[in-house]
Order: sequence, then C-alpha cells, then structure tokens
Amino acid sequence: MDERTSTYSSQVIHVGPLWPGISGIKNLFIFGASYCDVRYDFNTSPLPTKREPLGVAFPGRTYAESGQPNWVGHLVTRLKGETPLLVYDFAHGGDTTDGVERQIKDQYIPAIADEPRTSFLRNILSRSQHGISWSASDTLFSIWVGINDCGYLGVEGVPAQIIKLFALIELLYEKGSRNFMLIDVPPMQRSPAMKIPKPGRHSFEEWNDLLRVHASRFAQDHYDATVIVYSSWETFSRVLDSPVHYGFNAGDEKKKGGSIWVDHIHPTSKMHDEVAKDVVALLKGAMRFDVN
Repeated sequence: MDERTSTYSSQVIHVGPLWPGISGIKNLFIFGASYCDVRYDFNTSPLPTKREPLGVAFPGRTYAESGQPNWVGHLVTRLKGETPLLVYDFAHGGDTTDGVERQIKDQYIPAIADEPRTSFLRNILSRSQHGISWSASDTLFSIWVGINDCGYLGVEGVPAQIIKLFALIELLYEKGSRNFMLIDVPPMQRSPAMKIPKPGRHSFEEWNDLLRVHASRFAQDHYDATVIVYSSWETFSRVLDSPVHYGFNAGDEKKKGGSIWVDHIHPTSKMHDEVAKDVVALLKGAMRFDVN
C-alpha cells in the first residue's frame, strides 16, 4: 500500500502590518510537545539571554540524540548572524492540545501579566530586572502540536481539538500576539511506529486539512495578524521519498536508531535541521507588510 497519500505545502496565508520580516524577529515563543521541547524549567531556569538564547545551556535536553539540538536549536544557530533570537520555549514532551492550553493559560499568560499569579512565575521574574519583554512587532509565536492528539484520538477526535487550538490562538491574539507560525504534523504513518500501513484516511491528514481551513478563517477575521503555516509534512515527505539525496542513509526511512529517526516517532538532530532550514526559507519568503 502506498503511504504517500496526501500532499501539503508551507504557506504564508496572510502578512499583517506588524510583521517585521525575518530580520526583525527578536523573540520566539514556542508552544508544543516533544519535537519542540528543550527541557526549559520555568521553576528554576533563568530567562533567555544573548549568551543563552534558550534560557538553558545549548542545546537543552531534547528528544533527538543526547546532546544534540532539535529544530529550535538549529533555528537559533542558523539565524544567529542575521537576527539573534531569544526563545521562550513552553513546549513539553507528550503534550496534546490540552497541554498547550496549560502552557498558554497557566504559564505564558501569567508570565506577561503585570502581577504574576503563581509562585513559580514570581521566581522567574525575580531572576530578571525586566521580566519577559516583547512587542507585537518583534515577536513570533509558534505552535507545533497534534501528533499526540492524532495518536490518542483518531480521525473522529481531531475536529474538537482543532477548535480548541484556535480558541487558544484567539486568546494569544487577545493578549497582543500578532505573528503566528502554525506547524502541521508530519506523515507519522511513515514513521517506525506504524509498521503495518492502515487503510483509509489517517488522523494526521484530517489534522492538517482542518489546520489550514481554520488558519485561513483566522487570517480572514484578523487583518492585522500574520498567519504562516509551515508544513513539516512536506519536509519529512521529501526526505523520506529521497533520503540519499538529502544526505540520509538509504533504507533508514522506517529504521529506529537510523539517520532519520532516533526511535519510533522522534526524528534525529539531522532531520530537525532539515526542519529548521525549511522554516528559515519560509520566514524569509514572508515579506514585510507594504502600506503603499
């Protein structure tokens, strides 16, 4: 059975007036799960600085090989000479959209409020004279979630989770966020976790389809928001279709511990770098808003 059933691509859906272009991005807020997690501890870790842009010693603790960066670390490295980033990474391995709700409501929103509402956030802000400082015109908000949702819920559970996700994006917008990069899910049916292809439509496809539908609606309803969809599906698909062409080993398409996959579902640092490379290209293609 051919596993290459769907095609998705990255898309700049809309560019709003507060999009600074890639060179103007100073802060990156990340919400998501294991693919984004650098094990930043909001109880004990300091805020990111130019010296430690992740807030923890580079590359953090990732789900790639030990001591190796995921796409977040690779992105920081690739943009270091062009636009040094401060990364606020709220992602937590294993989280679904419900976990992203916790990241946004219980961690991020209190952290930017005038008066922190929990003891651990007071600890964060006490380690910095200025706390978390950002503006709508120099900050990008990225969300990469859905793999765990799809794995746990199946096709029928996807619509409700997408609705919840965009309610959270709406909440971020209400709190001042204007620049969004939403990341779809990769073709997990091609990972080592799925040894025998399943017939019919995959939940991953349902997720990616609905993500784009709702992203377009959100952009239509929020003219001042920049909405970008990066397709990890596209990146993973091209590597899995032609691994040798991209510097990976032949036969590693479904191999745990190979050049593409660390284990049954997590990609290697080299694969994460492919993600970072494509993210940079996508963001460079999002031109600044022209009022003329």
